[in-house]
Amino acid sequence: MTQGDPAALPDDVLRLLGENGGVCAVLVDGDPAATADALDRLHALAGPACVAVSGTTDPAAGYVPLFAELLRREWAAADLVALAHANMTRALREAEFRSRATRVRAA
Repeated sequence: MTQGDPAALPDDVLRLLGENGGVCAVLVDGDPAATADALDRLHALAGPACVAVSGTTDPAAGYVPLFAELLRREWAAADLVALAHANMTRALREAEFRSRATRVRAA
């Protein structure tokens, strides 16, 4: 998992993120169109299972306009659910599983 500006990440890095099942969380800012542009690029290069939103200071002014913009851009409902929580939940669950599976146990 990473939080960052997808615009700062090269295309090949985003493709590798997708190939490896990673998740990139994008900060929701005051400009829903700009955030949607970043999510569109990430969605196209890494895939729908690799996008997430990381947070906003004002959910009503951040999430609502963003999801309205993504609906206008014809994002699939399943991709919006994945963006909202499913992708991050999956990544955290997998990290927890790997942590438990590789933990050294007392004899």
